[in-house]
Amino acid sequence: MVIHPPSLPVNLRRVRMGRDLSQQDVATRAGLTRVAYHRIEAGSAQPKAKTLTALAKALSVAVDDLLAESRPLIGVRFRTTKKIASRDNILASLTRRLIDLHELEQAAGDHPTFTLANLTVAGDGLKRAEVMAAAVRERVGLSPNDPIRDICGLVEDHGVTVLTVDVRSDAFFGLSVAPSAERGAAILVNVADHISRERCIFTAAHELGHLVLHRSDYRDDSDAEDDAHEAEANTFASHLLMPATAFEREWAKNAGLGLVERVLEVKRCFGISYMMVLYRLRQLGHDDIFDRFRAVYHDQHGVTLGKTDEPAKLPAQGFRAASHDRLLPVEDFRSAEPEALKQPRTLEYRVHRLVRAAVDAEHITLGRAAEILGLSLADMRVLRKRWGP
Repeated sequence: MVIHPPSLPVNLRRVRMGRDLSQQDVATRAGLTRVAYHRIEAGSAQPKAKTLTALAKALSVAVDDLLAESRPLIGVRFRTTKKIASRDNILASLTRRLIDLHELEQAAGDHPTFTLANLTVAGDGLKRAEVMAAAVRERVGLSPNDPIRDICGLVEDHGVTVLTVDVRSDAFFGLSVAPSAERGAAILVNVADHISRERCIFTAAHELGHLVLHRSDYRDDSDAEDDAHEAEANTFASHLLMPATAFEREWAKNAGLGLVERVLEVKRCFGISYMMVLYRLRQLGHDDIFDRFRAVYHDQHGVTLGKTDEPAKLPAQGFRAASHDRLLPVEDFRSAEPEALKQPRTLEYRVHRLVRAAVDAEHITLGRAAEILGLSLADMRVLRKRWGP
């Protein structure tokens, strides 16, 4: 009899609960009795290979995912306004992906350095967050008038791995992982269809704010949001994506437009949410701007904007802009709108490069390479043949 690792019962329960399934649901899908399934999940019975395959199919995961060692992810900041059932699944999947990436980096001797880790600025609260945003822009070589056309590429260039996940939750937009001796910093962004690309861009900037502002948050396992820290990360993201001088110039430039058209033009110009424009205007003293905008928008379009609505939103194909468009002066915004923003391409290309280097140096097998890239062994062999010089 095959003895499966002790992680199997833990993984079964984690995945089942993440899918919001009962033991009877899984048992029925896998062709088992509830009692038989209960014994496997309790660890008192060892499933045969055929049963294990049926369980993996019933839960829509790979057999390896059920057998994978459960390793805690250290230094993660995962805070939400309410509990979400898929939390453990998100963390388990993220851990696996970061382990795979670290294995490739070790094989290639390619270890990204989080170049923003030692940034410090004076002050506290929202003002400190604003100053930190300016310091980050300066460190990465952006002037006050340079837009960020590719937030993923920008942070990846400075040692932060950006990963994506598709989670149907209104309470989870993303999380971040602090750098450690084993791996670099990472940001995970929820790119589910109900979340606008503008929100994804903001989430990436928001989590970067936590990484540079709230380093102590990564040394505890709390999952409760800190309202003050959330406000600071929001302010950081706002000023990182839309510096005050550039915003004020664009706002003044479009003074001849109606309120709705003016807000949407500035929103389009920076590739951000209309809500961020309104927040900035409120900070400048326009206390009733939210009510005014919604009233005018309703008058013009006959629609009341909901909490997740995003007028004139970016296309939903993905979460990546062309990297060569990253540094453009404000005057050139209109000729290079953000294009497909889901999985960051620079990371995808980097993983492929690291896999090839590891295979060529015989640090990993072709089967392991296929596993990391999510390919069949046959497809991996085809890919290897297609590698150029």
